[in-house]
Amino acid sequence: SWPQVHEGGVRAAVPRAQRPVAENWQAPGLLGQAESEAPPSRRFMQVHGSFVVVETDEGLSILDQHALHERLLLERMKRELLAEGVERQNLLVPQSLQFQPGEAAALEELAPHLEKAGFGMEIHGSTDVLVSALPVSLSPGALQGLLIDIVERADGLSNPEDIRFLAARLCACRSAVKAGDTLEPGEFEA
Repeated sequence: SWPQVHEGGVRAAVPRAQRPVAENWQAPGLLGQAESEAPPSRRFMQVHGSFVVVETDEGLSILDQHALHERLLLERMKRELLAEGVERQNLLVPQSLQFQPGEAAALEELAPHLEKAGFGMEIHGSTDVLVSALPVSLSPGALQGLLIDIVERADGLSNPEDIRFLAARLCACRSAVKAGDTLEPGEFEA
């Protein structure tokens, strides 16, 4: 029989006798796991543009590439939030975006909290937002949709830390590699 295995972002059809022992393997040193605790890996392979297969001493680990990358980005951003704030990139040319008046007003309220999450923005008038900085992992192309998503999901949140962690979670998801993205050999190591 070929049962579906799905735990922590791992999904694969694997014969019961050949299920990988290290299904929940985490990249060493990136998720709070000591180097010596992680199974040593030797080879990486991408399958169907969606999964990463990792050879370990115990067998094979099959990982969802989006879930793995999102988790790594989120854990890094969480550490940065708990320290000095998320690393940001200043835009050479600030990006001007137009929103509905209610969205722009909500962004104006959220702006001080989003600054520690890596965003730099100014509100101009009732609909214009000038974005001058982004978290380093975020592409400017995904910006408007992300900010609308943050506004919608932050509705009702009052704790600044919750708002910053929401922004980090949404940034990690939008920034992570997607199913169908081809990974270069050096990206497996990163």
